[in-house]
Amino acid sequence: MDILSVIKQDHEAIKHLFNQLEKHTDIPDKEVSKLVNELILEIKLHAKAEEIVLYEACHSRTEALDDFSKEGYIEHRLLSIVLNKLPNVKPGKDGEFKALVKVARDLFEHHAVEEEQEEIFPKLKSAFSNEELSELGDSMLATKEELRATIEQKVAAKLHGVKPTKSRLPANLQ
Repeated sequence: MDILSVIKQDHEAIKHLFNQLEKHTDIPDKEVSKLVNELILEIKLHAKAEEIVLYEACHSRTEALDDFSKEGYIEHRLLSIVLNKLPNVKPGKDGEFKALVKVARDLFEHHAVEEEQEEIFPKLKSAFSNEELSELGDSMLATKEELRATIEQKVAAKLHGVKPTKSRLPANLQ
């Protein structure tokens, strides 16, 4: 599977999680913490694999792709800041949880749809051969699998206020 398909598939899964979470923004229930956990996990897993595989490949291709990758790192960090607040706020009539979900979705859609799918995908198709895009897709899938246990542990630790065990990953990959 080429990397564009992998990324688009991830985006669709994350949109689905946002849709599910938005149904639970006013009333606290058991489903909310499960959805928050899953959303954070999937976004962080996708973002880290994208940074390791795609952004690294983009640095040396074109100036536009290099700029995109630099902006992407920043957008991922901003989204992560908002996502990290979600487990600490409960759905309710005060609207804070609903606002956090909306801001997170807006940040995600701006980055994923407006920038990646609409602007960058055509540039990637021009800058990389079909074979290279396929190799990058395989690499992204493999990277996600390699990172899954570590990121699951970190997300669970943050959600439950537990300090995670030391990662075996180098600091630049955490």
